[in-house]
Amino acid sequence: MVQVNTLLIVYLAVFVLCSLFKWVIDTLNISHLKRYGDQVPAVFSEQIDPQTLSRMRDYTVTNSRFGKVVRIFNDILVLVILLSGVLPWFSGAIEGLDYGFVLSGLIFFFGFAVLTGLLEIPFDLYSTFVIEKRFNFNTMTFKLWLADLAKSVVISAVIMAIFLAVFLGLIQTAPATWWLWVWLFYIGFQLLMVWLYPVLIAPLFNKFEPIEDQNLKSAIMDLAQRAGMNVSGIFRMDAGKRSKHSNAYFTGIGRTKRIVLYDTLIDEHTPDEIIAVLGHELGHFKMGHIKKQLALGMLLSLVGLYLAHCFLTGEMLYATFGVDSAAIY
Repeated sequence: MVQVNTLLIVYLAVFVLCSLFKWVIDTLNISHLKRYGDQVPAVFSEQIDPQTLSRMRDYTVTNSRFGKVVRIFNDILVLVILLSGVLPWFSGAIEGLDYGFVLSGLIFFFGFAVLTGLLEIPFDLYSTFVIEKRFNFNTMTFKLWLADLAKSVVISAVIMAIFLAVFLGLIQTAPATWWLWVWLFYIGFQLLMVWLYPVLIAPLFNKFEPIEDQNLKSAIMDLAQRAGMNVSGIFRMDAGKRSKHSNAYFTGIGRTKRIVLYDTLIDEHTPDEIIAVLGHELGHFKMGHIKKQLALGMLLSLVGLYLAHCFLTGEMLYATFGVDSAAIY
């Protein structure tokens, strides 16, 4: 069972303070949006329609309020899992099966993945078929939603199984230095996923075709070259079958690096507006934001893994949450 000790008290204090801080920030943002979100700045008075801005404000407020509810639910769920005795019960049940360390760890993580996935379904349905429909953005059918869910579950399960199997195997074979080997594997695995996503995973959900407008293509390629980015192609994605939202993004690395434009963006915006959207994204690349973010993420993951290693070598963490020290996962 859970033990009330210094570690638990500190953890709960930090957890509650973080949750409270996020709740206050969300509340202040929503309040500010409700008061000022429909006011068009004078400099944009001829470019922005007040009614459109008010609709944008209402949509953002609605999503922010829903996000608060989801965040609170998730925080409560974390506390229930940690404090209810579910962890020691589940890990004990798995250990009783005697499947070995790696397979037991996979069952442990998949069990909680299934639990949280099932609990997320009602929120996703409400967001898609209530909020998005209310603001006339949703174009997705329930059949397509189910197909996306099935594909996502299978893909996530495969990726998760591969990553966790190696992760747990390294913990088992190199108990003193696993944190370093896992970190190196994590970096390589991430880069592999970024490389594979545009050509293997994304096409399972959407169709990608080279854009037909040669003038737009030339303008985009010129913009990318001026920013110092080399891309393998510019593609149109059939995003309109799910939503009326418009967007564009860069994806892939090396030979799979490409620019993707939503069909809704191409159909509903002028070439200058499309270039402006891409200019914003290219600004992140030009200013080195992507590299800095990757570097920071790598550093934090290394620190996090090392701290996990330090905690896992003592007994206090296991005793606090009532888990057998054999269940390192």
